[in-house]
Amino acid sequence: MTRKTLPKGSLAWFVPKRFGVGVTPATWQGYAAMVVFVTALVIANDRMPTRGGKIAVVTALTLAFLAVVGVKTKVRLGWRWNGDK
Repeated sequence: MTRKTLPKGSLAWFVPKRFGVGVTPATWQGYAAMVVFVTALVIANDRMPTRGGKIAVVTALTLAFLAVVGVKTKVRLGWRWNGDK
């Protein structure tokens, strides 16, 4: 499966972890995206009156954040062992 990569010269907001699965912020934009995501989760959890509403909002926010991470990461996501590419 191929996916588009970031334009040449643009920085990836997130980089893959050295071991295992996952990414970590690499630039201030990545850290800002994390802060916005966590803040939105806290506000949504506090303001939504019903449990179903909370689940729906948290799911939507998480999917949106994962989409941003996928677009703003230069390399393919997956299992890594000691920095494997």
